Amino acid sequence: MSWLGIDVGGANLKISNSNDIAISKPFPMWSDCQRFEKELVGLLGQAISNTPNAPHSLAATMTGELADCFESKQAGVTYIVDAIQQASTSLRLVSTKYYTVSGHWLDSESAKDNWLDVAAANWAALANFAGSRIQPKLERACLIDIGSTTTDIVPIVDGKQSATGRTDTTRLANDELVYVGVGRTPISMLVSEFEFQNRNVNVAREAFATIKDALVVLGRVEESPQITNTPDGRPLSLNRCRHRLARTVCADIAELEEHEIHAIATQTLKMAKRLIGQSLDALMDHKQLTGHFVVSGEGDWLAVEIVNDHFPDSKVDQLSKFFSVPEQNCCAPAAAVAWLAELEFGN
Repeated sequence: MSWLGIDVGGANLKISNSNDIAISKPFPMWSDCQRFEKELVGLLGQAISNTPNAPHSLAATMTGELADCFESKQAGVTYIVDAIQQASTSLRLVSTKYYTVSGHWLDSESAKDNWLDVAAANWAALANFAGSRIQPKLERACLIDIGSTTTDIVPIVDGKQSATGRTDTTRLANDELVYVGVGRTPISMLVSEFEFQNRNVNVAREAFATIKDALVVLGRVEESPQITNTPDGRPLSLNRCRHRLARTVCADIAELEEHEIHAIATQTLKMAKRLIGQSLDALMDHKQLTGHFVVSGEGDWLAVEIVNDHFPDSKVDQLSKFFSVPEQNCCAPAAAVAWLAELEFGN
């Protein structure tokens, strides 16, 4: 039996296994939740088409219950679990299990009954996966996972996650969750003003651009003209990223010099690093962790830079070295629950 892992986010659906499958697709749960089951059937069908005659089971984790299309997190968990079960039934999957913050597995009915333990548990799966795979056992370490929307900073003690918080709210309060990522974070939520033209210019409090626009302009992320889930619905091309950055100070691109647009991008990245670094410093001090870090996610490169800035003599392991294909690094929680399910229930 083959285990597939799925990570249902508010903005992306990610499917992986412990070997060579990695599928990530943008899916705005807040606006398209009614299409979730159909989208899920398509993506799972794509995943199992590689081995159509083998029995498959599904290991699930989620953060999408926080999408504001749902009246509450409980309603979100229930909706997602029901849709997953319908998809699993139509695809004739053998079984479906849901990972919890406490590291246990639940069936669908138990997952709905224990919704708070299932909600936003992907960070726990990822940290426990890291603690299980990296040898020698991580006695005192820290996982930094930077995705498109958020950064998880998770203490690992004796090979297991040792976070103080269990919910997103308590993790925010304990510097274990930072709502900054390398994709969707609006620049106006990061920066109050930009310094250029020999003065400070206030930022327009509007969703004109995201951090990804800044990263493309800086050459830290490749432009991808085929991607159009941007603030203005236009391509993630270098030229359009420049246009969106100009809009953050209510300007057209023709009104700014290239070095001024570059300054907007540079100061955006600097602030993101500062916010994540502040939480990392606070957590490391509070937990008295040693200088051993594990980094993952599409922003693992940024995590490495932050560690090097704040703890330059530390050891850094990139979780990507434990994946069979590079794409799994961006689907890390999905790969993690697939591997943990195989460990718990066997192939």
